[in-house]
Amino acid sequence: MSSISEFERNKPIEAYNKLNSLISKYRALYDRSEPDEDVCSSQYIVSRMITKEVTDDLDSFKELFLTGK
Repeated sequence: MSSISEFERNKPIEAYNKLNSLISKYRALYDRSEPDEDVCSSQYIVSRMITKEVTDDLDSFKELFLTGK
């Protein structure tokens, strides 16, 4: 019989739900971002890069969060 880790027993559900919400928010921003004028505009490119990077960072943090470390 395996024992439940302290993290699993007291998992911060509210923080986990907020993390999922943030991931969804930034993924949606990335997916629906449309260029205002020119797809090559620096503002559009930077916006896409930032939302993608934030989403990737949050996904990475979620993986670490789930390990309980």
